[in-house]
Amino acid sequence: MEISDSETILVIGSVGGATEEKRQERGIGGKLISNVVQGVSVPVLKKNMESFFNQIKEILDSGTDQIGAFQISEIQVYAQITGDGQVALMGSGVKIEALGGIKFTLCRIPR
Repeated sequence: MEISDSETILVIGSVGGATEEKRQERGIGGKLISNVVQGVSVPVLKKNMESFFNQIKEILDSGTDQIGAFQISEIQVYAQITGDGQVALMGSGVKIEALGGIKFTLCRIPR
């Protein structure tokens, strides 16, 4: 699939209901078969990312930046984009290296 215009970005996602083979295979060939490339509207993705960042900001604004004698200076947030352009936080237990996704590093602005 080619990007037809500047308003579309390609996202690789899993095919719904795909199951992994029980036998062990070498390489990534078996993994690639269960993936699909989808075009996502850039304006839709932009809107969803803005919403995601606003939600993260709301969470961080309500928290504390200090834990005992330590100050938080950096936070890493891992997210994944679905085939329809939704941006979702990756929870614990997700293998980031296998799924790909986006890593955002938020650094404190020096005062």
